[in-house]
This record gives sequence, C-alpha cells and structure tokens, in this order.
Amino acid sequence: MRLKRPVAEAAPRTAFGFRTIGELAERCGHYCWIENRLFALTGLWASTPGAPGARAAIEAEIRVVASEMSSWHGFVAGQWRERLPVRAGVDADALVVPPPGPLGPALDLLEAETDLTGAFCELVEEILPALLAAYDEHLAHASPVSEAPVCALLGLVRPRIELEIERGRVLLLRGRRAGGDEGGATRTGFDTSGRLQPVLGAERTIFPGARAS
Repeated sequence: MRLKRPVAEAAPRTAFGFRTIGELAERCGHYCWIENRLFALTGLWASTPGAPGARAAIEAEIRVVASEMSSWHGFVAGQWRERLPVRAGVDADALVVPPPGPLGPALDLLEAETDLTGAFCELVEEILPALLAAYDEHLAHASPVSEAPVCALLGLVRPRIELEIERGRVLLLRGRRAGGDEGGATRTGFDTSGRLQPVLGAERTIFPGARAS
C-alpha cells in the first residue's frame, strides 16, 4: 500500500496559453465526465456491503468517506456542466466524454474491484493526485480574463482534492496499523500499480501530452 507520496504543490502562475472556445469547452467536458465518474464510483462504494473480519471497521469508515466524496464530486460535475458553452449548433452533452487515453478503462477497473480498501487506496494514491495535477496545470496557464469562471472553479476544487487525498491516506494508514502492518509490507489484495501507471504516465497526468504541473 503506497501511503507516502506527497500531495502535489500548486503550480506557480505563468504566462497563460491561449485556448480557443472549442478547446476550453472540450477540456471542461472532460472534467465534467471525470467528476461524474467519481461521483458514481464513490457512491457505489458508499453502498457496498461491509466485509466481515479484520477489515470491517476500516471499510465502514471508507464507506462514510466515500459517501461524502460522492456528494462533492456530484456537485463539481454540475458546476463543470454549467461552464459548457450554450449556443446554437453546440451539443453540450456531447462534450461530456472521457479524456484521451485509458483513464476510462482504469476507472472501470476500480468499479469492478471487490476489494474496497485496495480500490480506495488506488483512488487516493493514483487517480486523485493525477486529477489534482491536471487542475493545477490548467490553472497555472489559464487566462484570468477569458477563463475567469473556470479559474474560479479550479480554485475551489483544488483544496478539496488535497483534503480528500490527505484524509484518505490517514484513514488507510490507520487501517494498516490496526491490521498489524506497521512496515507497510502487507498488500491490500488489489495491486493496480502496473495498470494505472501507464494511464497516468511518467508525469502522472490524465491528459496525455499536457505539461506536468
């Protein structure tokens, strides 16, 4: 179980890169899709029946945290939906699609996993940090004028993702210690590192080709 990776620091503001309206709409549509997917995934975990035995307590806590996360990500998905363009000839719903690359299948993998603790660990250690990095990259290069509504939302969601990562790590560490795994050698039973790392790449970004934060 990987619990030591630090949360990424916000990228410093630099000269913004110009995005056309279409490019910005496409990116916001990807964000909406990701947040919707996290809403559904964590909502599923929140309603997962508890596991018997030593993991019962930690999984009960994970379900509570997952329920709170689901509500938040559902709210954020709605906010991204409101930032999609509303004009003639543009189907906003058609923009809500997964970003390029295998992130969609990776989230499907997490959804299908029966080991709640292991799946939650991968969300906390892989998916959420990658989403945070994507938001940081966007915020660091966004125009404060033409992208003001987008920047406002990015500034709102970033601290919350940091909190989710840190809270998740504390929860997993507590569960690991309760199970007698002080050294962190015991596996959760769900090791996706070999499959999720290719999704995120060496720079751990969910948008292939985007500059790392």
